[in-house]
Amino acid sequence: MRLPVINEQLAKRIEQSEIDFFTSSLPELPPNIKIRQIDNQTDFDIYAGIHCVGSGMDLAHKHHLVNNNIGLLNRPGWKLFLACWNDVPAAVAVMYVSRDIASFTLAATIPEFRQKGLQTALLNWRMHEAYKAGCELVAAQARFGSSSQNNMERIGMRMAWTRAVWAPLS
Repeated sequence: MRLPVINEQLAKRIEQSEIDFFTSSLPELPPNIKIRQIDNQTDFDIYAGIHCVGSGMDLAHKHHLVNNNIGLLNRPGWKLFLACWNDVPAAVAVMYVSRDIASFTLAATIPEFRQKGLQTALLNWRMHEAYKAGCELVAAQARFGSSSQNNMERIGMRMAWTRAVWAPLS
């Protein structure tokens, strides 16, 4: 089933894009970045530590993250990825695929390794995985104006909507 295009303007923007949004070939990585799928308990433990530190959580609470997320390891539809900078684990990303839709769910980078292109590489890698899975749509979330939003737009993703969060003035 092909998903309907939201509007003509969006369709033209997609057609005119110079970016091969869904790429059939593996993304070319900078020589100091390597990406692999997390498929074992040892790599999952590394993932959990990077997820904690990269998300601003105290590493002492990693066991909670492991307990809440271990069910994703090798679960159908879920893929977890580890990016290394000069062979040092530095960033992680997750995606979920259901039918022809991919959701890029989590991405985190250890602060010392930010601004090195790791998340852009992981976005491109997941885009390739979405292509291999036959996806026609990719969805993700990011804080408005964040580096995550900028990374997503840099690889060709476009904002579909924004969400306002209201709080009292006091």
